[in-house]
Amino acid sequence: MQTYQLKYPFTTAAAVRLEKVEIRRLTRGDLRKANAYSKDEFDQENFMLASMCGVTPEDLEGFDLADSKALAEFFRTLVDGKGESTNV
Repeated sequence: MQTYQLKYPFTTAAAVRLEKVEIRRLTRGDLRKANAYSKDEFDQENFMLASMCGVTPEDLEGFDLADSKALAEFFRTLVDGKGESTNV
């Protein structure tokens, strides 16, 4: 498991200060849950990003675009089977 330090920490709707996230590898079970969550590819990716970071999809909406981009790029390395990144 890796830790990503947010460049732009924020407070979630549940009043939790989010400064870093623990990133875990995703499973086929996560993919199944994402498919059940929505048929829209963007919503599915958000669901999986949230699962990867241990936050809710609603929390993910509060991420700064710079943090969101870095995590989305890391997500794609996981999907490609690389799974390790020096950027995260």
